[in-house]
Amino acid sequence: MVATYTLHLLPNLGHGGRPIAVMEGVSVARGHRGRGLGRLMVRHALEEARRAGAYKLALSSALHRQGAHAFYRHLGFRVYGVALVVGVEGG
Repeated sequence: MVATYTLHLLPNLGHGGRPIAVMEGVSVARGHRGRGLGRLMVRHALEEARRAGAYKLALSSALHRQGAHAFYRHLGFRVYGVALVVGVEGG
């Protein structure tokens, strides 16, 4: 596998019932980075989100991934809010 991402289209009661699109698991194999694959995947996700009538496409990224943040900002994403998470694995 060279590149992958997951797109979730989530039902939503707000925004006139339009879904929320969430992109996650974005990954390009090290030897294939810098070839435009990430840009193609984001473009594809945006097209699918629009086709589904979503009102936004959201993604999250770890704080230390500054290069990824710059990449996403270059593609039109902006920082909005704060994501709070808790692990649910294990016991």
